[in-house]
Amino acid sequence: MQKQTDYDVIIIGAGVAGLTAALHLAERGLKPLILEAGEIAGGRLSGNKEIKIKDQSFPSEHGVHGIWSSYVNLRHMLKRHEVVSQYIPALDEQWIYRVGNSVRRVPIGKTIRRSMIPAPFHYIQLFFSPGFWGMLTLRDLLSIFNVWSVLVMAIGIDPFVEDQPLAGLTFGKTLKRWGPAFRSLFFGLTRNGLATDPDEVPLAGFLAFLRFYTLMRRDAWAFEYLPNGGGDVCEKLSAKIMNLGGEFRFKSRVMRTLRGMGTGSLTGSGMDSQALTLPHLSSLASDSPAAGSIIKSSFPC
Repeated sequence: MQKQTDYDVIIIGAGVAGLTAALHLAERGLKPLILEAGEIAGGRLSGNKEIKIKDQSFPSEHGVHGIWSSYVNLRHMLKRHEVVSQYIPALDEQWIYRVGNSVRRVPIGKTIRRSMIPAPFHYIQLFFSPGFWGMLTLRDLLSIFNVWSVLVMAIGIDPFVEDQPLAGLTFGKTLKRWGPAFRSLFFGLTRNGLATDPDEVPLAGFLAFLRFYTLMRRDAWAFEYLPNGGGDVCEKLSAKIMNLGGEFRFKSRVMRTLRGMGTGSLTGSGMDSQALTLPHLSSLASDSPAAGSIIKSSFPC
C-alpha cells in the first residue's frame, strides 16, 4: 500500500457536490484530493467539446445546465465566488413528445406558473389546455386515474415528515401503470433531480421530489439558464480549488473504502491501480449507482 500524507481529505467524484465540498474545505486551509472516474470535472453539469451539425457549432452540454429557484445555497456559493453574477431567465418550458412520425409539443411551464388555480392544485390548469390533451394517447387517457392518484398522494403525504417510507414501492413500478406520454413527461422531469434508474428510486423519494419542486410551490417550477453553460462554471470552480491547493486526478475510479486505526484508505483503478491512505476518511460525492457500488464493496454483507 502506498503511503499518502499530502492530503487532508479525499473526495470521490468531481460533480457539483464534489467541487463544492472541495472548495469549502480548501477555503478552510485543508488540502483536498478529488478523484474523478471521467476525463473532466463537473459530472452532470460539465460541458464537452463543441459539436458541428450542418456547419453550425453548438456547445455540447449534458445533464443539468439550468438553476432552479430552489437552489438557494448553490446560487449563493456561485455569487460569492464570482462564478456567476447573472442568469438568463427561462420564459417557458415546452413538453416535446414524439408519436410515430409526429412530433408534438405544448408549452406547460408558463401554463403552470400563470395558473389561476392556487397551489398545490395549480397543475389542474393543464387540463384546461387543448394542446395538453393533444399530447396524450389513448393509453394515457385510460391511465389518468393512476396519474391523478399519485399526484393526490404527493399532496397529501409527506413521506419523511410522517415517517412513511412506503417500503418496497418504487417510482419505476408506479410508472408502469401510466400511459407512455405521461411516463415520458414525469421521467424527464424527475431525471433532473434524481439521477438514477427509475426502478431504483423509492416511491417515497419521488413523492418528496414532486412536493419540493413542483406541487407545493408555484415558483419552484421556474428556473434560469447559466449564461455560459455548465462547463464554464465547472472550469472556474476547478481553477479556484487548485489555486487554494487542491488537486484533481481524472480517470481514477474508486472501488472501495476502508477505515481502521484512525485512518481511511481507498483502492481503485485508473491509469495505475493503487491504494491511498489519509488521516481522514474520504467524502463520497458520486452519483447514486457509483455510490451504491462503492458502499457495497466497502461494507459487504
